[in-house]
Amino acid sequence: MAAPTIATNSGIGSPAASGITAVLPTHAADDVLLACYGYSYHSATWSTPSGWTLLQAQGGLAVFYKKATSSSETDPTSTYNAAGSAGWFTCALTGAEDPATQAPEVAGASGGYNKYPDPPSVTPTGGSKDYRWVVMETNSDGRRTCDNGPSGYDGTNNLQETYDTGVGSAGGTGGMSSRAYTGSSEDPGTFTLSNSSNWDAVTIAIHPAAAAAARRVMVVS
Repeated sequence: MAAPTIATNSGIGSPAASGITAVLPTHAADDVLLACYGYSYHSATWSTPSGWTLLQAQGGLAVFYKKATSSSETDPTSTYNAAGSAGWFTCALTGAEDPATQAPEVAGASGGYNKYPDPPSVTPTGGSKDYRWVVMETNSDGRRTCDNGPSGYDGTNNLQETYDTGVGSAGGTGGMSSRAYTGSSEDPGTFTLSNSSNWDAVTIAIHPAAAAAARRVMVVS
């Protein structure tokens, strides 16, 4: 087994009756897709995009997943029950286990008020594997910046979005990062914001695809 590889994308959207559409990164059939939404006012109820499954929701944060059946999946759209802009992150994970066999796993979400959003520890089903760990935080103050992801997480996949900065403390920021790590659990450490804010954070364990069973060939003489 090898840890799933990841492609990412991010952006912002303004409130509209039709919802906010998160643009998927380049992907292929059988990839596992994640769509993560963050709301600037720290509290929202997100609708589940058609064909997707809710993985975790807390405060202004919601995470959905699905298995891609082609390289041209429709970008997911979600509506929420409040005014204000929102940010989104999307991931395409290659070499991940089929969600029908083993879905991505979380251990709930964490929340608080300080400058260090702290994604919770996760102990996935199945023991030690070559997991891809994905962490996300969203917070409710557009004057803040997400300066760093957790230590040891891949800077090339470190994304940040700032939304509604024109309305000061009513805005918000978000950050996402990932790393490949072999183990049976993960406690990622913290993001670092430029100053304190209300925040929600989540850790997602992406299982690697199981190795194909070796075929046995019997020769009868």
